[in-house]
Amino acid sequence: MKFSKIMLALVLSMISCSFFAMPTHLWSDELKEFKKEYVFAVIPQGPPETMYRNWKPFIDRLSHDTHLALKLKLYERMEDFDEDLREGEVDFAYLNPIQEIKAWHASGYIPLVRNKEIIRGVIFVKKNSGIKNLQDLNGKEIALVGSGNVCSIALRHDIQALDIKSHYVGSSSNVYKNVEIDESSAGGTLDVVFEKDIPTLAQEFRTIYTTDSLSSHPIAAHPSVSLNDRFLVQENVMKYAKDKKSQDLLKAIGMQDPVMANYQKDYQPLEARLVKSSDTAH
Repeated sequence: MKFSKIMLALVLSMISCSFFAMPTHLWSDELKEFKKEYVFAVIPQGPPETMYRNWKPFIDRLSHDTHLALKLKLYERMEDFDEDLREGEVDFAYLNPIQEIKAWHASGYIPLVRNKEIIRGVIFVKKNSGIKNLQDLNGKEIALVGSGNVCSIALRHDIQALDIKSHYVGSSSNVYKNVEIDESSAGGTLDVVFEKDIPTLAQEFRTIYTTDSLSSHPIAAHPSVSLNDRFLVQENVMKYAKDKKSQDLLKAIGMQDPVMANYQKDYQPLEARLVKSSDTAH
């Protein structure tokens, strides 16, 4: 009888251990899934210190609300960012429309959200310049930010039939300066940047050309990111627009009014416009 009681106790102990061990293992797996780590890369639009200040609070809030461990990745060089997109090395990315087209074809990055406001490229000259239109720029030089800049690509595409030389100067402030000191006959930048900067500039400028509309920079996801996690990011970013406490976070990253993004609707038209140009990666 004593032996039977001992055996019964051992069996019950084994069953009990198995019972409690199994949920612990499951909880561990669920916790890993709950806190899955993703790399969130951001296009370099300024010094890393400034980018970190603008983006870190947004990423922290998004990570908290989605229960995803989002790691912010910043870059000093555009080439490094482009390479990560091309190789599919990052899970989420905030990128410009041209990069979205290239990343869609290279690695399948899916746009999730973008700012509702559309953007355009503009060409401007000094207010007292005799240049009235694009034809007047034939044989002259235009200052642009950089060869891979979305505005520069859109403008180059539109002026490719003319004899206009592009001069890359690194920033919008340098574009203004080059035109002001007559280093370049005209300058090109995004309309939203131009309109924001105009009140702060001593030199008066006027626009002579505006491109067709472009959908703004999206937040995109690599196709390896689960559909559920993509939805969590998309849903929460759009929700922030309705929350007054979160609007400063959106303003800091330049996405004050986020809307759902769709490649075919938002970026394929731009791809079609550029398909005959060497600016797309086909």
